[in-house]
Amino acid sequence: MIDTHAHLDALDDPHGAIVRARAAGVDRIVAIASGLASTRVTLALAEAEEGIAVAAGLHPHQAADDESVEELAALADGKIVAIGEIGLDFYRDYGGASPTSSASQASSGRP
Repeated sequence: MIDTHAHLDALDDPHGAIVRARAAGVDRIVAIASGLASTRVTLALAEAEEGIAVAAGLHPHQAADDESVEELAALADGKIVAIGEIGLDFYRDYGGASPTSSASQASSGRP
């Protein structure tokens, strides 16, 4: 079984969660990283644990934080299986429309 969306970096004991998941029959996990710091932590977990892959992205809430898709892509290695989670989030609107739109456009290659 594969867990396709786990925020391991948000847990107090990610290694314990992985052990419990494996005991429940989960043999692979796609760990979601949101932002550069999260990606670095999640990559370290993936390097330390077998069967962990990383999906890295910049959440719309982080659009105003001056994090770039290029910086994220520079971290890409064999453990990162997806780069994404870019979009518009007007529900919470932490990033604001302008920075969020700019980050989304940058990630899509559109002007």
